[in-house]
Amino acid sequence: MTLSSVKYLLNFSWQNIKILFNPNDLTSIWKMRLHPSWSIARQYLDFYHSQPDLVKNLKARPNHSKYYSSIVLSRKFPEGSLGDSFQQFLYDFKVGTDFYPDLIDIQDELDFLNSHIIAVHDLWHIALGFESNLLGEIKLSAFTMAQIRSPMHTGFVLVALMAGFFKKGEYLSQIMDSITEGWRLGIQCKSLMVLDWENWLDKPVVSLREHIGYYKREPNDKHGVSL
Repeated sequence: MTLSSVKYLLNFSWQNIKILFNPNDLTSIWKMRLHPSWSIARQYLDFYHSQPDLVKNLKARPNHSKYYSSIVLSRKFPEGSLGDSFQQFLYDFKVGTDFYPDLIDIQDELDFLNSHIIAVHDLWHIALGFESNLLGEIKLSAFTMAQIRSPMHTGFVLVALMAGFFKKGEYLSQIMDSITEGWRLGIQCKSLMVLDWENWLDKPVVSLREHIGYYKREPNDKHGVSL
Protein backbone atom coordinates (compact mmCIF):
# COMPACT_ATOMS: atom_id res chain seq x y z
CA MET A 1 0.00 0.00 0.00
CA THR A 2 1.45 3.35 -1.03
CA LEU A 3 1.72 6.38 1.25
CA SER A 4 -0.95 8.12 -0.81
CA SER A 5 -3.33 5.19 -0.34
CA VAL A 6 -2.68 5.15 3.41
CA LYS A 7 -3.55 8.85 3.65
CA TYR A 8 -6.81 8.24 1.78
CA LEU A 9 -7.62 5.31 4.08
CA LEU A 10 -6.98 7.32 7.24
CA ASN A 11 -9.14 10.18 5.98
CA PHE A 12 -11.95 7.84 4.88
CA SER A 13 -11.92 6.13 8.30
CA TRP A 14 -11.80 9.44 10.20
CA GLN A 15 -14.77 10.89 8.31
CA ASN A 16 -16.82 7.77 9.09
CA ILE A 17 -15.87 7.97 12.77
CA LYS A 18 -16.97 11.63 12.89
CA ILE A 19 -20.37 10.69 11.47
CA LEU A 20 -20.71 7.85 13.98
CA PHE A 21 -20.19 10.18 16.94
CA ASN A 22 -22.01 13.18 15.46
CA PRO A 23 -24.68 11.87 13.04
CA ASN A 24 -26.26 15.33 12.75
CA ASP A 25 -23.20 16.67 10.92
CA LEU A 26 -23.37 15.06 7.51
CA THR A 27 -20.73 17.15 5.77
CA SER A 28 -18.14 14.47 6.49
CA ILE A 29 -19.62 12.30 3.75
CA TRP A 30 -18.51 14.93 1.24
CA LYS A 31 -14.94 14.73 2.49
CA MET A 32 -14.58 11.00 1.93
CA ARG A 33 -12.35 10.19 -0.99
CA LEU A 34 -11.48 6.85 -2.50
CA HIS A 35 -8.03 5.96 -3.72
CA PRO A 36 -8.12 4.86 -7.40
CA SER A 37 -6.17 1.70 -6.56
CA TRP A 38 -8.82 0.36 -4.18
CA SER A 39 -10.95 -2.49 -5.48
CA ILE A 40 -14.17 -0.76 -4.41
CA ALA A 41 -13.11 2.34 -6.35
CA ARG A 42 -12.43 0.33 -9.51
CA GLN A 43 -15.80 -1.40 -9.21
CA TYR A 44 -17.47 2.00 -8.83
CA LEU A 45 -15.79 3.34 -11.96
CA ASP A 46 -16.60 0.16 -13.89
CA PHE A 47 -20.26 0.67 -13.03
CA TYR A 48 -20.02 4.32 -14.10
CA HIS A 49 -18.42 3.45 -17.45
CA SER A 50 -21.01 0.74 -18.08
CA GLN A 51 -23.59 3.52 -18.59
CA PRO A 52 -22.63 5.53 -21.70
CA ASP A 53 -25.53 7.97 -21.25
CA LEU A 54 -24.36 8.80 -17.75
CA VAL A 55 -20.77 9.43 -18.85
CA LYS A 56 -21.93 11.61 -21.76
CA ASN A 57 -24.35 13.67 -19.65
CA LEU A 58 -21.94 14.38 -16.81
CA LYS A 59 -19.12 15.46 -19.09
CA ALA A 60 -21.45 18.00 -20.71
CA ARG A 61 -22.51 19.61 -17.42
CA PRO A 62 -20.98 22.28 -15.19
CA ASN A 63 -18.81 20.55 -12.62
CA HIS A 64 -19.32 22.64 -9.50
CA SER A 65 -20.92 21.64 -6.20
CA LYS A 66 -22.60 25.05 -5.74
CA TYR A 67 -23.93 25.31 -9.30
CA TYR A 68 -27.64 24.56 -8.75
CA SER A 69 -27.91 26.31 -5.38
CA SER A 70 -26.45 29.46 -6.95
CA ILE A 71 -29.08 29.35 -9.72
CA VAL A 72 -32.10 28.94 -7.45
CA LEU A 73 -31.01 31.74 -5.12
CA SER A 74 -30.64 34.16 -8.03
CA ARG A 75 -34.25 34.37 -9.27
CA LYS A 76 -37.89 33.50 -8.58
CA PHE A 77 -39.51 30.25 -9.72
CA PRO A 78 -43.16 29.23 -10.20
CA GLU A 79 -44.89 28.08 -7.03
CA GLY A 80 -44.69 24.33 -6.61
CA SER A 81 -41.80 24.00 -9.03
CA LEU A 82 -38.57 22.19 -8.31
CA GLY A 83 -36.68 25.48 -8.23
CA ASP A 84 -39.20 27.02 -5.81
CA SER A 85 -39.04 23.98 -3.52
CA PHE A 86 -35.24 23.94 -3.60
CA GLN A 87 -35.11 27.66 -2.84
CA GLN A 88 -37.41 27.16 0.15
CA PHE A 89 -35.24 24.26 1.27
CA LEU A 90 -32.17 26.50 1.25
CA TYR A 91 -33.97 29.23 3.20
CA ASP A 92 -35.58 26.86 5.73
CA PHE A 93 -32.31 25.21 6.63
CA LYS A 94 -30.33 28.46 6.33
CA VAL A 95 -28.06 26.64 3.96
CA GLY A 96 -27.34 29.13 1.18
CA THR A 97 -24.41 28.27 -1.03
CA ASP A 98 -21.84 28.34 1.79
CA PHE A 99 -23.12 24.99 3.03
CA TYR A 100 -21.75 23.27 -0.06
CA PRO A 101 -18.04 22.54 -0.11
CA ASP A 102 -15.75 24.36 -2.46
CA LEU A 103 -14.95 22.20 -5.43
CA ILE A 104 -12.06 19.94 -4.61
CA ASP A 105 -9.19 19.67 -7.03
CA ILE A 106 -10.27 17.18 -9.65
CA GLN A 107 -7.43 14.71 -9.60
CA ASP A 108 -9.18 11.69 -11.06
CA GLU A 109 -12.52 10.36 -12.30
CA LEU A 110 -13.62 9.55 -8.76
CA ASP A 111 -13.33 13.23 -7.79
CA PHE A 112 -15.17 14.20 -10.97
CA LEU A 113 -18.06 11.85 -10.27
CA ASN A 114 -18.28 12.77 -6.58
CA SER A 115 -18.45 16.49 -7.34
CA HIS A 116 -21.53 15.92 -9.50
CA ILE A 117 -23.16 13.83 -6.78
CA ILE A 118 -22.64 16.63 -4.26
CA ALA A 119 -24.17 19.19 -6.64
CA VAL A 120 -27.45 17.27 -7.06
CA HIS A 121 -27.69 15.74 -3.58
CA ASP A 122 -30.28 18.18 -2.19
CA LEU A 123 -32.22 18.28 -5.45
CA TRP A 124 -32.71 14.54 -4.95
CA HIS A 125 -34.00 15.23 -1.43
CA ILE A 126 -36.75 17.40 -2.91
CA ALA A 127 -37.52 15.17 -5.88
CA LEU A 128 -37.99 12.19 -3.57
CA GLY A 129 -39.56 14.00 -0.62
CA PHE A 130 -36.85 12.89 1.81
CA GLU A 131 -36.43 15.18 4.81
CA SER A 132 -33.07 16.71 5.65
CA ASN A 133 -32.54 14.75 8.85
CA LEU A 134 -30.63 11.59 9.73
CA LEU A 135 -33.32 9.16 8.56
CA GLY A 136 -33.82 11.20 5.39
CA GLU A 137 -30.09 11.04 4.70
CA ILE A 138 -30.11 7.29 5.25
CA LYS A 139 -32.96 6.93 2.74
CA LEU A 140 -31.12 9.04 0.19
CA SER A 141 -27.85 7.18 0.75
CA ALA A 142 -29.60 3.85 0.15
CA PHE A 143 -31.26 5.35 -2.93
CA THR A 144 -27.88 6.54 -4.23
CA MET A 145 -26.37 3.10 -3.57
CA ALA A 146 -29.08 1.52 -5.70
CA GLN A 147 -28.72 4.03 -8.53
CA ILE A 148 -24.96 4.41 -8.90
CA ARG A 149 -23.33 2.01 -6.37
CA SER A 150 -21.66 4.91 -4.55
CA PRO A 151 -19.14 3.54 -2.00
CA MET A 152 -19.33 6.74 0.07
CA HIS A 153 -23.06 6.35 0.57
CA THR A 154 -22.65 2.63 1.22
CA GLY A 155 -20.20 3.52 3.97
CA PHE A 156 -22.68 5.99 5.46
CA VAL A 157 -25.44 3.35 5.53
CA LEU A 158 -23.11 0.92 7.29
CA VAL A 159 -22.16 3.56 9.85
CA ALA A 160 -25.86 4.30 10.42
CA LEU A 161 -26.49 0.62 11.10
CA MET A 162 -23.60 0.53 13.57
CA ALA A 163 -24.97 3.61 15.33
CA GLY A 164 -28.39 1.94 15.47
CA PHE A 165 -27.04 -0.80 17.71
CA PHE A 166 -26.30 1.81 20.38
CA LYS A 167 -29.79 3.30 20.21
CA LYS A 168 -33.14 2.03 21.40
CA GLY A 169 -34.55 -0.95 19.55
CA GLU A 170 -37.22 1.00 17.69
CA TYR A 171 -34.57 3.32 16.22
CA LEU A 172 -32.81 0.42 14.57
CA SER A 173 -36.14 -0.54 13.02
CA GLN A 174 -36.51 3.00 11.67
CA ILE A 175 -33.03 2.78 10.16
CA MET A 176 -33.84 -0.54 8.48
CA ASP A 177 -37.13 0.85 7.14
CA SER A 178 -35.29 3.89 5.76
CA ILE A 179 -32.67 1.73 4.03
CA THR A 180 -35.36 -0.50 2.55
CA GLU A 181 -37.43 2.43 1.25
CA GLY A 182 -34.43 4.22 -0.24
CA TRP A 183 -33.07 1.09 -1.95
CA ARG A 184 -36.49 0.16 -3.37
CA LEU A 185 -37.03 3.61 -4.82
CA GLY A 186 -33.50 3.66 -6.22
CA ILE A 187 -34.20 0.48 -8.15
CA GLN A 188 -37.69 1.61 -9.15
CA CYS A 189 -36.97 5.13 -10.43
CA LYS A 190 -35.28 6.23 -13.61
CA SER A 191 -31.65 7.27 -13.27
CA LEU A 192 -31.57 10.71 -11.66
CA MET A 193 -27.96 11.27 -12.68
CA VAL A 194 -28.91 11.57 -16.35
CA LEU A 195 -31.70 14.13 -15.80
CA ASP A 196 -31.20 17.67 -17.02
CA TRP A 197 -31.84 19.27 -13.63
CA GLU A 198 -31.52 22.83 -14.85
CA ASN A 199 -34.33 22.20 -17.32
CA TRP A 200 -36.57 20.84 -14.54
CA LEU A 201 -36.20 23.81 -12.16
CA ASP A 202 -39.23 25.67 -13.60
CA LYS A 203 -41.43 22.57 -13.71
CA PRO A 204 -43.71 21.18 -10.96
CA VAL A 205 -42.19 18.69 -8.54
CA VAL A 206 -45.19 16.40 -9.09
CA SER A 207 -44.43 16.30 -12.83
CA LEU A 208 -40.84 15.38 -12.10
CA ARG A 209 -41.98 12.53 -9.85
CA GLU A 210 -44.29 11.22 -12.53
CA HIS A 211 -41.45 11.42 -15.06
CA ILE A 212 -39.04 9.37 -12.95
CA GLY A 213 -41.69 6.81 -11.99
CA TYR A 214 -41.73 7.61 -8.31
CA TYR A 215 -44.46 6.23 -6.07
CA LYS A 216 -44.73 5.22 -2.44
CA ARG A 217 -46.21 2.03 -1.18
CA GLU A 218 -49.22 2.18 1.08
CA PRO A 219 -49.64 -0.40 3.88
CA ASN A 220 -50.56 -3.82 2.48
CA ASP A 221 -50.18 -2.49 -1.07
CA LYS A 222 -47.89 -4.57 -3.25
CA HIS A 223 -47.99 -2.17 -6.17
CA GLY A 224 -47.90 1.30 -4.63
CA VAL A 225 -49.63 4.50 -5.63
CA SER A 226 -48.39 7.29 -7.83
CA LEU A 227 -47.65 10.65 -6.22
